[in-house]
Amino acid sequence: MNKNIPLNRSKRDFLAATAHLGLLSCSLPLPVLAASARAGQKVLDQEISYIGIYPPIGISRVGSASVEHAFYAPEVPGISPEPVDGFKDGTSKIKKQAQRFYLYGFNQSGQVVKEITADDAQIEWKVRVANTKAAWYGFNNPFNLGPDVPGIPAKLRNQGVRSVTEREKRLIIDSGVIGIEGKSINRSAQAQQYKLSGHFWREDLKVSLGDLATDEAGRLIVLPADGISSPVIPNNPIVDFTKNDAWYDDWCDGTVNASITLRNGKRIQALPAWVVCCGPDYAPDITPFTSMYDSIQNNLVKKYENWDETALSKVVQPPKKPALPLSFSRDIYPLFHRMAQMEWVSSAAQLQTGWIDIPNFSDQTFIGQLAKKDQKDLRQKVFSAFRNPRAKDEEKYRLPFMLGGGVDFEGVNAHWFQMTSLQYWILTQWNEGNYVDDWQQFLSQNNVRQNQSPKISDLPLQDQPAALTRAALEPLSGGNFHPGVELTWILERPELFDDLHPFRIAVGNRTSLVQNLGPLITPQNTLPQSADSTPQQSPIGPQMPGDLTRWMGLPWQPDAFSCQSVNYPQDYPTVVWWPANLPVDVLPEFAYQRIIREDLTREERLKFASVRAAWSRGAAGIGYHANGSYFDGLNRAIYLWERLGFVVKKPTPKSLTTGPGALPDFLYVETERGSMDI
Repeated sequence: MNKNIPLNRSKRDFLAATAHLGLLSCSLPLPVLAASARAGQKVLDQEISYIGIYPPIGISRVGSASVEHAFYAPEVPGISPEPVDGFKDGTSKIKKQAQRFYLYGFNQSGQVVKEITADDAQIEWKVRVANTKAAWYGFNNPFNLGPDVPGIPAKLRNQGVRSVTEREKRLIIDSGVIGIEGKSINRSAQAQQYKLSGHFWREDLKVSLGDLATDEAGRLIVLPADGISSPVIPNNPIVDFTKNDAWYDDWCDGTVNASITLRNGKRIQALPAWVVCCGPDYAPDITPFTSMYDSIQNNLVKKYENWDETALSKVVQPPKKPALPLSFSRDIYPLFHRMAQMEWVSSAAQLQTGWIDIPNFSDQTFIGQLAKKDQKDLRQKVFSAFRNPRAKDEEKYRLPFMLGGGVDFEGVNAHWFQMTSLQYWILTQWNEGNYVDDWQQFLSQNNVRQNQSPKISDLPLQDQPAALTRAALEPLSGGNFHPGVELTWILERPELFDDLHPFRIAVGNRTSLVQNLGPLITPQNTLPQSADSTPQQSPIGPQMPGDLTRWMGLPWQPDAFSCQSVNYPQDYPTVVWWPANLPVDVLPEFAYQRIIREDLTREERLKFASVRAAWSRGAAGIGYHANGSYFDGLNRAIYLWERLGFVVKKPTPKSLTTGPGALPDFLYVETERGSMDI
């Protein structure tokens, strides 16, 4: 890793306004963060009462390219990573996404006094991560979908390793606590004392889980591992999408702590954070319709709704529903923008105007109509096209057209994608007219501010912690967990989070990272059975290193690449899983190269804009969970995951953005695809 990892923010995309932050996409602006109501207030109390690590949950992403090519995870909502020369190193190796952690000092009133750096204090960082997948259970379906979609028990992985002692020794990859302090330490990631690693199966098999470093201000950098997945015994092919014995991968998660000694000698233990290492985001410019931020926020809003004022006053900035009337541009439009983006990663979404019978969400004129208060009939028509997550009866051909966590059960609404209740509440308020039409005002602010490209330090100080929190979680898929892309349904459970510090994982105190619930995991031995029954040792409660990623597939690739789409008896539309993170149907590079060719006719170039190819072509097998070609695909995914392309935004030739059949200003194009010759 070079001394200064480039932040690689896109200058052309970012927009800032007094009340909004936004980016240009699909030729439309996207507000992503409201400015704090306190941003302009002067902080009179400068005494630091406590310090928090941000983001509270950070995300690094695996890749086998050398550390010098690493790039930072998003730090401002709406600004996707844009590594120099793409997401690969020029071969077939994916660049690592590193997570950087900041420290902020707060006064007793919860106002940010300042960012704490190594110029202000001595900072001792300590990190412990683990991979405990092999000592956990397989996966059948989520346990939290209610009586109509009962949780299906799953078997313990590696049952042949029986005793807790042996399972701890052989199946847990534990970095132990690793410390680092100072400025610009280990930027090349070569120092052994800062390596996150452990052993698996036998003492001589050392597995890297990543590295620690610090930046020029002493902020912590957590670098991921290479994305290795491997069996430890010969002739051991993949046989399941989530449970494969004698296999390991190098995903991990765990605690981030910091001890700070201020210049006045005051020593403060920072509020802890969590770091997660997972797989690449193959469509980094496209936000999932329901992100992990949305999912966690939704359940934290529910958690605090019934707290009395005395108890709630102790909570650090509890999430709340947006105040009524809503802002169209800030609260409502982002949902439509996410629907517009889906056309670049799913053919069902690309053609949904025809089968769902509503106009295209990427049409700015249409969005302007949706903003008008007098368009009641149009609002009702569009609102009815979205799936109601509270509906008791199955709502099949609705938006978003994706599968849900209850896919194992036919005829129930949870078979299909469920947006959060908060997202649906926002759409309901819009349908009922409880909003302010500020669309034209926002468009004019966009036009003025479109060349700005702030970094996190350019935001108002009071907004920076919230921005880091949201930016880290918004790229992650937050719905249709089966089990998911990066993390799964347990993040929807409020029991995982510290009651007084929203978005912070509550830290457990088990003596062992092994947690054996018996031969099967069930809803009964997993979920709290009453409001007061979340013991310290519950798997859904305070967490230990490895507890978040253990619920994901082992290894990770078979689940990721088995869940592309599912063919039903009807020919069309074909339903998909997680297109914003693992694309399904893409505009390939060869088509884009013909779109930009000036020697072709306009008609020929426009035809290529409609071309879509299967993103996993050449890698994934064919079928569901039953036949040979399906398992061939799972095994191929282990070796081909870095060959697959990234869907990124590219400019449209100006000559094609006006006139008949005009294209949007930007196209989302599959790039950097490698050979699928195994």
